[in-house]
Amino acid sequence: MIYAGIGVHSKKCTATLKHGSGSIIQQSTFDNTPTGINSLITTLNAIGESKAVVESTGNHWIRIHDMLEDNGIDTILANPVKTKIARAVK
Repeated sequence: MIYAGIGVHSKKCTATLKHGSGSIIQQSTFDNTPTGINSLITTLNAIGESKAVVESTGNHWIRIHDMLEDNGIDTILANPVKTKIARAVK
């Protein structure tokens, strides 16, 4: 299983792909456009079975979430405030 953590911004997004063990496979940026999101989907499909976590920033996350789900990638929506709190607690 591959896990993708996606930081969402209005124009560019950042994706970190990790193995279940936590080792990083790849970090990349992509445009927050259908073409950019499709490039991420192509990468995820080439690597194998995957799940994604998408940061719920404004309304910029909607297209990414929906396109991932529409392409069979189980996608969870994360609250960035709670994510930052969880990192601070560690």
